[in-house]
Amino acid sequence: MNSTQEETLNEIVQRIRQAIHELAKFLAPFVKKIIEVWNAIKDYKIKHIEYRESVRAVRSTWHSQKDTRKPSQYLQNKPRFIVRKIIR
Repeated sequence: MNSTQEETLNEIVQRIRQAIHELAKFLAPFVKKIIEVWNAIKDYKIKHIEYRESVRAVRSTWHSQKDTRKPSQYLQNKPRFIVRKIIR
C-alpha cells in the first residue's frame, strides 16, 4: 500500500472512532435515565412481591365455612348411604 492510502485509512478510522465517541456522549444521559427507571421498576416489584407474601401469610391463617346454608337448604339433600331393605 502507498503511504497516502495508509493515511486515508487512518483518517477514516479516526473519524469513525470520533463519531462513535460523540454518539456515546449523546446517548449516555438516555442510558442513565433508562437504568434509573429500570431500577425503580425492579425495586417496586420486589416490594410488591414482599407485600403479597405478607398478605398471603396472614390470609392463610383465616378459616371460614365454605357453605353457610342450613342443611335443609342443600340442593342435593339426598341420603349419603343407601340402605337396602331386606325382604323375607
